[in-house]
Amino acid sequence: MNEVILKAIDEVIKKVSWLYWRNIKINSTKDNSFGRIAHQVSVF
Repeated sequence: MNEVILKAIDEVIKKVSWLYWRNIKINSTKDNSFGRIAHQVSVF
């Protein structure tokens, strides 16, 4: 049971840090095509 909870927490941390990184990346490269593609691809 504890392992499942720890795994879930780990996934949440990964998602949050990915979203945080993505926002910084998009904000710093708004006119960059990579920023636009990354924004569209990662709307899951």
